[in-house]
Amino acid sequence: MAVASGGLLLGGVKISTDIALTNIDLENYAKKLKIPHFKGVYMRDEVKYLKKNRGNECGIMNFNTTHEPGSHWVCWVKRGKERIYFDSFAQHIPKELEKYLKTTTEIKNDKSCIKRNYVVVQHINTVECGALCLYTLYALMCQQLPFNKLIYQLKLRYDS
Repeated sequence: MAVASGGLLLGGVKISTDIALTNIDLENYAKKLKIPHFKGVYMRDEVKYLKKNRGNECGIMNFNTTHEPGSHWVCWVKRGKERIYFDSFAQHIPKELEKYLKTTTEIKNDKSCIKRNYVVVQHINTVECGALCLYTLYALMCQQLPFNKLIYQLKLRYDS
């Protein structure tokens, strides 16, 4: 990851970390970055309407609903049977997204099967969550970076 003044440089595209990104910004950046299997950007209450996909996919979700202003962006990745949830503040997986990513049997058995980060990689009072989601999706889907290496890189950036 190249860190540019006020942003991240991914695949020749500079993504601002100084301003909060909107759903439209995130959609446009995902297209510019050519993130494969990008499903879209959703508010929390829209996830229940998504059709479950057995193939590879990724997407971005906001913690708030369509009736509220956006608050915090998180993302998910499905690669084969692997499912990953990323939150720059390392919060728990929202129930709506957990239900979407798990099978009926996994939900019934309360099975823990989604990888997630337990390390905070965003400073309080910053607005870079959207940019960090884009970086995560780019690293996992375009560069095929293992999740643990991604989190290590983000933690180094956070600590510097």
